[in-house]
Amino acid sequence: RAPVIQLITKLDQEVEGGRGDEQYKVLLEKILLEHCRRHRYLAQSGEELALLLSSLLEKLLAYRTITHDESPEHRMSCTVNVLNFYKEKKREDIYIRYLYKLRDLHLDCENYTEAAYTLLLHAELLEWSDKPCAPHLIPRDGEHVWTQQELKERLFQEIICYLDKGKMWEKAIELGKQLAKMHEIHMFDFMELSELLKKQAKFYEQIMHAMRPQPEYFAVGYHGLGFPSFLRNKMFIYRGKEYEWLEDFSLKLLSQFPNAVRMTSTAPPGDDICNSPGQHIQCFTVKPVLTVPQRFKDKGVPEQILNYYRHNEVDQFQYSRPFRKGEKDPDNEFATMWIERTTYITAYRFPGILKWFEVKSASVVRSSTHS
Repeated sequence: RAPVIQLITKLDQEVEGGRGDEQYKVLLEKILLEHCRRHRYLAQSGEELALLLSSLLEKLLAYRTITHDESPEHRMSCTVNVLNFYKEKKREDIYIRYLYKLRDLHLDCENYTEAAYTLLLHAELLEWSDKPCAPHLIPRDGEHVWTQQELKERLFQEIICYLDKGKMWEKAIELGKQLAKMHEIHMFDFMELSELLKKQAKFYEQIMHAMRPQPEYFAVGYHGLGFPSFLRNKMFIYRGKEYEWLEDFSLKLLSQFPNAVRMTSTAPPGDDICNSPGQHIQCFTVKPVLTVPQRFKDKGVPEQILNYYRHNEVDQFQYSRPFRKGEKDPDNEFATMWIERTTYITAYRFPGILKWFEVKSASVVRSSTHS
């Protein structure tokens, strides 16, 4: 176990230092597999190690290549691929390092909500206790040795600040309640408690009275072999910025791929496009599917409160496309008109640590317009 940990750490350091390339990745996997397969007891575990290191190298090389990319979105995608690898392998030290790289990328783009959700992943590793923090849990800008409770509180304060900037007051209230409970029942710091409650009161007021334009959501398909592997022939749902409409979003998207062709059809492309050497981009607006929280069901809830849930805490999106089934009836042109409604489900709920998530499943229902 220890040698594997050292290997992973060393690989991360070497690639970040500019060493290694695709050829090295292939060679390392080949040499490891050849040596391990010669030994009866190393065959299985050695093969697993070779594939693990190869997978890590692929992600690290993609991350290093993309760090000079002009597109912050591409840098964010590769950063998340790397941090998810370390999370899965329980390497909290390197995982936290990449969390802060992601947070900084979001702050550079003024993605305050996503920066908050990124920091929340660090806070979730900590307990509300006086246990000292292990060194790897303390961020590089940590001023002194923290207890877990001290660090968690500091993170919560920073997260709530970002959520306020992102106008995500519902989530800020949820985290504020956790903090308030700790100050009331465990720390007995009533001055800090009063400040937290004042903030919560302000957030409730803003929910009811502040102007809060809700984001549009866009489905984007990257079809063709010309795209990088983390995008190639995949579909994503994007969460737009305030007042960002389809045309502006599409122009920004296409500027990242100047050689791409924008598809006019919203239907799933055929193999001829998916297997072509070029780049074809599909982009259209989708509608989030509202899930009313249980506590609001069958109650007269003000629209200002419900409106948040129409665009947040969502992972299902729908797109309706009219099509004709059979020949057009000259006496009733709607007789052969049908609606194809596609429901997309994303890997994670919005908002989250990215402004886009991959579509993990899609289902289609067709119905006649006159039925």
